[in-house]
Amino acid sequence: MPNLRALPWWQRAGFWCLPARCYFCDGRGDLGPLDLCGRCHRALPWLAVPRGSTAVISAFVYAAPVDTALKALKFAGDRAAARVLGALVAMAATRAIALERLRPPKLLVPAPLHPQRLADRGFNQAALLAMQIGRWLQRPVLRDGLVRTRATRPQTALSALERRHNVIGAFQLSASFTRQLASATHRGATLRSVALIDDVSTTGATLEAARAALLQAGVEDVQLWSVATAIPNHTIMPT
Repeated sequence: MPNLRALPWWQRAGFWCLPARCYFCDGRGDLGPLDLCGRCHRALPWLAVPRGSTAVISAFVYAAPVDTALKALKFAGDRAAARVLGALVAMAATRAIALERLRPPKLLVPAPLHPQRLADRGFNQAALLAMQIGRWLQRPVLRDGLVRTRATRPQTALSALERRHNVIGAFQLSASFTRQLASATHRGATLRSVALIDDVSTTGATLEAARAALLQAGVEDVQLWSVATAIPNHTIMPT
């Protein structure tokens, strides 16, 4: 379970004042600081931690009830879904780090939306998730680290090849992140490890394109983290 002490005091106090309710079944939460019950936790479509060292991790298969929660987050801005799913991704990442499958990231960067889509939606679901993951892992989040330089076609209706072509060159570092990297380089330091955060990975095209921009800028290790993958290539974690 995530460590309650990782959260700020006001959030810890909230758990004592307001009993947890399971996000998925609305029953009594019995997992401490999580709005989740043990029964639903065990029933979630978990993915096993991949064998060997990897820079790509998803917590779940894109299946019920995680898919419904992600839709509520993405299309309705459901902050409760972000809190629960963010905590669960933090759990999956912590386990992978403990098994030395991931290097602990120094910084979390959400996959960006194009400014027009962000204005239309009013929020970036990847940023909401990254903020929750950052709280649990006690890692800083650079919400505007990457910018989307052009509006791309929605990935949903595209083939795998079309998805890759659709997002090639669509990302670049923000001016503030570029200055931060330049300052680190000037001091003889390197930003060794960054975790890119997104809600769903299907072919991985969006995250790979964003990763390419970070690698080109000199980030040494760019990990790709998502809540769920639509095409799982790992075994389901036993419950």
